[in-house]
Amino acid sequence: LGTSDKARQTEIMLNLASYTRRIIASEPTLVRVPSSPAKIFGDTHGQFRDLLLLLVHHGFPTHKGGDVELTHYVFNGDYVDRGAHQIEIVLLVFALKVLYPSRVFLLRGNHEFRKQNEGMGKFGFHHAVNSHFVTTGQKVYDAIHDA
Repeated sequence: LGTSDKARQTEIMLNLASYTRRIIASEPTLVRVPSSPAKIFGDTHGQFRDLLLLLVHHGFPTHKGGDVELTHYVFNGDYVDRGAHQIEIVLLVFALKVLYPSRVFLLRGNHEFRKQNEGMGKFGFHHAVNSHFVTTGQKVYDAIHDA
């Protein structure tokens, strides 16, 4: 999050979730990737390093030498639960959606639903967010789920 200040981290997460929510709310429920090629990533389950390695190997969506103007990126859900870097995964996919709203598609898997997150106990996204943000965890968790 670029800072160790928990209040600033909370502000960043809430703003990013709000921007993402506005973009996704303007999209149809059933999204269609306009044309190929498309890169599809799924079931990352908080494994941030693995996602980064996949993006390095298959191309990172960036306007500085990347292929985001030619390729669509589909993140096929199950971003969270189980892995050690669930918050980082959400940060990355939300930031990419905000930066490239017409090129990045975010789909929800079963692990993007509250009941699933909360039923995972200490391995779940609910626990990860509340452990990291301590005093503002529920507010951040709600904002992410509302996106």
